[in-house]
Amino acid sequence: MATAIPFDLNAAVHNWRERLQQSPHFRAENLEELEAHLRDSVTVLQSKGLAADEAFLLGTRRVGAPEALEGQFAAENGGDGWRDGLRRFFHNYKSRFLHLLILAYFTFGCWLLWACLKVSQLIVPAAMRTHNPYIPAFTRLFWGLMHFWYLPPLVAALYCGYVWTRKASAKSSWFAFFSFATAFLFLLLLPIFMAAELPIISFLNGLPPKTFQAP
Repeated sequence: MATAIPFDLNAAVHNWRERLQQSPHFRAENLEELEAHLRDSVTVLQSKGLAADEAFLLGTRRVGAPEALEGQFAAENGGDGWRDGLRRFFHNYKSRFLHLLILAYFTFGCWLLWACLKVSQLIVPAAMRTHNPYIPAFTRLFWGLMHFWYLPPLVAALYCGYVWTRKASAKSSWFAFFSFATAFLFLLLLPIFMAAELPIISFLNGLPPKTFQAP
């Protein structure tokens, strides 16, 4: 039978404060005040018979949502200027814009891989002139997949659309997205380079020996 993990109130309060601390609009004294209000509220709720986790959840709702608190303390701390508005905008939308940059990087990488295969197709007319039109099956397989090069960027764009339509408080890891995009490109890099090089190697092997002989 599984043992229930006890709720750690101090750890929960610490994590709640850490999330608020990520915003540039809270000063140290603001965080101290909010934490004191939260702990007082939790104490009162526990005295009425609520469990620690229930009291914490209800206490955070009574203190206020992070977005509302951020706007309130931004105004109290003199955060109405354009610079503060710019910092607030960057803080709220930084992850979303980074996702768009990674999407552009990923799309460009997929296009480069497609371009490598496209360049390898230029060897076909030369192979026809030398009566050596043999193209390895491995290369033909990747040439057949070239028409679908846009599908991975399309899936990534749908994911970015999902990130942009989420609430600002729901953070998505841009680093995980970047790591996945880079790993995907590197996994395709080696087989595509091999597929692109095989026609050139086959073409060179099919040339008559006298082609490489000095006159």
